[in-house]
Amino acid sequence: MPVTLHRSDDVTVLDLGDDQNRMSPDWLYLVGEALDEVVASAPGALVTTASGRFFSNGLDLEWLGGHLDEYDAYLGRVQRLMARFLTLPVPTLAALPGHAFGMGAVLALTHDTRTMRTDRGYFCFPEIDLGLQFTPFHDGGHPSHAATGDRLGGQHDRPPLRRPRCPGGRDRPGPGRAR
Repeated sequence: MPVTLHRSDDVTVLDLGDDQNRMSPDWLYLVGEALDEVVASAPGALVTTASGRFFSNGLDLEWLGGHLDEYDAYLGRVQRLMARFLTLPVPTLAALPGHAFGMGAVLALTHDTRTMRTDRGYFCFPEIDLGLQFTPFHDGGHPSHAATGDRLGGQHDRPPLRRPRCPGGRDRPGPGRAR
């Protein structure tokens, strides 16, 4: 299922799709187009969710593996999309129906509020297991640091950036946990 928008009263719902919602160039384009519509329609709020068992599985590593020459441009597009979510002129809620991995978890964190099902799904940064370095976007050297630091809700949520633990909805501490 493709990225879709629908409106219910004063709330616009952005459905990321029903697959793994990996951030391919096409997916980034479709979500960007949807955000253009959100801004133009000026809803009272935006809820971002997905129809399947993944909120987002993050970067499209399969695509990226075949286009390494486009690595910097691709990451720039991803980061610009995250910045757009951070600066939307409406309140935002990420409603996670399931897994949010890596940049998919960052996408959830770019929203003002998050909620996650308690019965399924993991929220984590597998980059740590892989030994990858966080870019300044992820870890404090970029104005959008709020995406992973400040938006995690304080000291209780900071550890997922530092160790490879993957808390699920029931384990995730603090506000925004689905009940």
